[in-house]
Amino acid sequence: TCHVRVYDFGRGDFHLEGFAGPAPVRKAFDRPRAKGELFSGRVVETAEAEVFDDLQSLAIFRNFKANAFGIDQSLAEPSSYWNRVRSAYIVPISTGFFNDAVDAVLNISSDSVAFFTADRRSMVDEFVTLAALALTKDWLQRKREEIHGDYRQISGMLSEMSHNLRGRNALNTIY
Repeated sequence: TCHVRVYDFGRGDFHLEGFAGPAPVRKAFDRPRAKGELFSGRVVETAEAEVFDDLQSLAIFRNFKANAFGIDQSLAEPSSYWNRVRSAYIVPISTGFFNDAVDAVLNISSDSVAFFTADRRSMVDEFVTLAALALTKDWLQRKREEIHGDYRQISGMLSEMSHNLRGRNALNTIY
């Protein structure tokens, strides 16, 4: 599976924006993650990629899996993702807009133990570079729209003030 979480400035947490994998698994990943939370949240906090070679052997993953089963009982079947997944590579994505802050997190998992060799991580890292460019473009577009909205509001206010300056008693009219 693969999923991307992007920072939501309005809420202050990371929301699922892209997902590839079994449809029922998406529900477990859908909940927003905060900085410092397990896996993605920890990568956000440290701003460093993490490789997990055998998730099934980690107590924190087994607890995480038990909680996922609580969200949706259909995920508890023996052939489910949570019982098959073995390794993961979680990578922070930063645009540089907010210094070293993490703008998004890419999480890729595999059914094979120690799947993410140096060569495979390098390939994923190239994708992360492209994702950072896409996020940068998106942030710039949002900022441009925000600035244009601000200019429209300022222009409207100045136009209204100019209109109110006509005639007598302009100061009282403006106030």
